[in-house]
Amino acid sequence: MGTVVLRLPLPGAAWHGVSEEEFDVSVCERGLRVACGRELAAARKGAEPLCGWASGELAHEVLPGCCWWHLDADPEAPSGGGRLLVIGLVKAQERSWQGPFLDAPAAGPADALAGWAALPPGRPAPADPPLGAGSRVRPAAMLAELVQSQTDELVSLHLVLHRAELDAARAVLAPSRTWGLDVWGSGLRVFVRGAEGCPLLSGRLCQQVVPSQTDWSMVKVTTEVAARADGVEARETRPALSIQLRKADGCRGPWDWILDQDRCCAAAQGPPVADSLCEEDQEALEHAAGGASELKARGDECFKKRQFDDAITLYSEALGYAPDNEKLLSNRSAARVEAGRFQEALDDALRCAELAPEWPKSFFRQGVALRGLRRYDMLSWRCP
Repeated sequence: MGTVVLRLPLPGAAWHGVSEEEFDVSVCERGLRVACGRELAAARKGAEPLCGWASGELAHEVLPGCCWWHLDADPEAPSGGGRLLVIGLVKAQERSWQGPFLDAPAAGPADALAGWAALPPGRPAPADPPLGAGSRVRPAAMLAELVQSQTDELVSLHLVLHRAELDAARAVLAPSRTWGLDVWGSGLRVFVRGAEGCPLLSGRLCQQVVPSQTDWSMVKVTTEVAARADGVEARETRPALSIQLRKADGCRGPWDWILDQDRCCAAAQGPPVADSLCEEDQEALEHAAGGASELKARGDECFKKRQFDDAITLYSEALGYAPDNEKLLSNRSAARVEAGRFQEALDDALRCAELAPEWPKSFFRQGVALRGLRRYDMLSWRCP
């Protein structure tokens, strides 16, 4: 959801043996251009132009310095020798896109677009750190409740999440790399990046939807909980992933049901975890606080010695104990800036501002990261 990935098949004998050196890929904040000398030769033989469909004015802004592209094998090619042109456009703002281009991409980018930069071939950096067997992230335990609703035009799904499990994911995954969402005409699949094999939610929809018009956002949901001992009603606010799907033509109006969940996902849902702590849990919490403090101190020492990669690792480990600690997020943001990892630094700074909206340093960290990304246009409105 932080990156729009375009996959352009290159079928036919005209593309056999094509190399990355034959492509010219350029990007600016609102445009993408793809050209290949081999396509001109193919066009002379009557082949349908392909690269033009990956060029145009983009629907929203991207970060040109973070975008990437490469050639890959096409697993669906009949002969097994097909190729894919894969382009990754890193979003400047975390939001869903209904499509990559404003209009039909064949029309080409607008002449008014400026600031074009040639992209060298390469692959995206892996998530830091990747999810492994020892990870604290437990996708199967993250979903607390699924709330489904519909209108004649839309289907709404609210995935209410356990806060502790979400915080554990945020400690090791940048916000722009946390969620993955696959939507097709008759179904969907929601998963945590790095744990695609264990989706939070997947299943079959009652009728057809329009995948390109899917929207999503992180929201907060307030629900009633059991009354306290004194009889006073209580409410609880929990994080939720909200997904809106638009019903396809011919499928509008009330559906008999909305989503038939895959059995593995339905079985994973359970009652919310109680917030109260027993004596053993309280001791574990105090131990965790001590562990976070020790790791932070070691990270600070590495930062002073300009050992920024080691500092990032230690701050990340400390956040595993204290995922909502704004000072740890601020320090890791500073270390990531020094290591040249500006997008990840911005992710930490944004999370820091979410936890401590009155703390000026969180906005300072955002400004430093945005300067590294050369997003000078965003510096003013991010300040309070």
